[in-house]
Amino acid sequence: MGDQPGNFENKSGEAVYRQSGLGERGLIFRMPEESVYIYWDTAPFEADKSESNSTAYTPKTYTTVQNSDEIAIQITEG
Repeated sequence: MGDQPGNFENKSGEAVYRQSGLGERGLIFRMPEESVYIYWDTAPFEADKSESNSTAYTPKTYTTVQNSDEIAIQITEG
């Protein structure tokens, strides 16, 4: 953590690391209990509208800038 690029701290003081691995497709954030994959283009993951699939959804993401060093992200089912 500290001043290293890609290393962050969550509000509980735990380490969060930004990792490569998706190339130009997006980013990965590794946290103590979970990982978050952020894709710039979600089209490959969208459900086929012609099929009936009750488990498919499009997540909605809300980002709030708290200050110059902190953002809050909320992801909910659409």
